[in-house]
Amino acid sequence: DDLEEKLENINSNEKTTYFYLGNKYNLTTKECTALMNFVHNGNTAFISSRYWPNSNSLDSFIESTYKYLFDPLEPEFNEMSLPHGLESKLHGFEQSYVFEKYRPYTSEKADQSWSFFSPIASEDYGGIDQLEVIGENQLGDNFLKVKHGDGYFYLHCNPILFSNYFLIEENGYKYFQDVLTFIPEGDHLIYDDNSRYYKSEDPSRNRKKDFYPLEIIMQNRALYAFVITLALLFVVYILFNAKRKQRTIPLMPDNSNTSIEFSKTIGALYLQSGNNKKIVEKKMKMFKFFILSKYGIATANTNQQNLKIIAQKSGLALAFIKEIFKEYEIIMSKSNIESEELMSFHNRLEIFYNNTKR
Repeated sequence: DDLEEKLENINSNEKTTYFYLGNKYNLTTKECTALMNFVHNGNTAFISSRYWPNSNSLDSFIESTYKYLFDPLEPEFNEMSLPHGLESKLHGFEQSYVFEKYRPYTSEKADQSWSFFSPIASEDYGGIDQLEVIGENQLGDNFLKVKHGDGYFYLHCNPILFSNYFLIEENGYKYFQDVLTFIPEGDHLIYDDNSRYYKSEDPSRNRKKDFYPLEIIMQNRALYAFVITLALLFVVYILFNAKRKQRTIPLMPDNSNTSIEFSKTIGALYLQSGNNKKIVEKKMKMFKFFILSKYGIATANTNQQNLKIIAQKSGLALAFIKEIFKEYEIIMSKSNIESEELMSFHNRLEIFYNNTKR
């Protein structure tokens, strides 16, 4: 919040732009002097406000370099709505920017006090290096460019034109863009979002900093060291006491996959029953399911085209694929299947499983 402290820390080799937008612009004497020195060193200050630092707002109005700049700039106000709204113009731009303010939920124009700079006599700003009017409205000048040392002040007295009320309109947004074209580019930007408001009950009319307990701690080295030590001890306490205090839950053994044992059991039952044909039928179902799940080929219809696709995707010979289905048809046409026939069919399927493309 301390503008003096902020501006004094600016690197003199880096061109910086200071930007302020608000209803009032009240400074302390030291802040005002720091701002003047900041611009004098070749930087830029853009200030848009209705009220400027003067003998009523500065904490002490002693003779200083800022007096000749701000004291003559006392904006005047037109309290009544203009017939066709406020019409602003910028030098170098042919366009006129019209601003009209309405009462909420009606089409009736609202009374709006528009600001403009009162005419400044040459003897009132004899110390100013150069003053140039770069914007005006039908009431008077509202945008000034003031040279000070190696830098410039850009002073605008209608901050309401840059509010959301007008920025949502294309005309207002274009005006704000065109105003910013006057500001030279710099290396850095300082955006001052402080209200710059003085409390009327403060007799010295000086801004008072709020009280922050942490700031007191940071300024006292012993207290700062104590707080840091206390924080480190707290972190250590958390690290060493974050472990679980309750009894450890025993690990349960993983569920083992018993599908293989189940298959062996079922196979043993079939073998004990001596139903070789049933075993061949089960193996063929597993073979067809394998082809369907791996290659996406339904084998309900084993025509020549399907067999070719199976051969291509598996990488095995078409003749070998045909033999599997042909041997299955021969076996299923018999009433009794010998163990040798079962083993022959089993071995043919194993050759397929072991040699198919992965």
